[in-house]
Amino acid sequence: MAIRLAVDLKLFDAISNCHGAFNLEQLQIEADPQLVSKLASILDPCAVLVLIVVGRIMQFLAAMFVIHEVDVDKYTTTPLAAALVSTSPISAAIIHGYDSSPEIA
Repeated sequence: MAIRLAVDLKLFDAISNCHGAFNLEQLQIEADPQLVSKLASILDPCAVLVLIVVGRIMQFLAAMFVIHEVDVDKYTTTPLAAALVSTSPISAAIIHGYDSSPEIA
């Protein structure tokens, strides 16, 4: 689910634009502004909550070795993260897999 959220928020696109290590503030600026603002409107207009949610997604991705956490809220990319950009067939497969799976009642 965290990978699907990151694909929808285009976090992998933002990660691929960052060279070397990056932090959450850089990532939020680089990510899709419409989706980040939609996430902010769902949670709260408070930017701190958006950073917390994106930070939790990033920590989960780091736990799954999709990205590397090199310091507190500081990350580096991996080949897997680079393969999950929005133009990739892998990200399309992830979207298709979640959209076509049967819902659990």
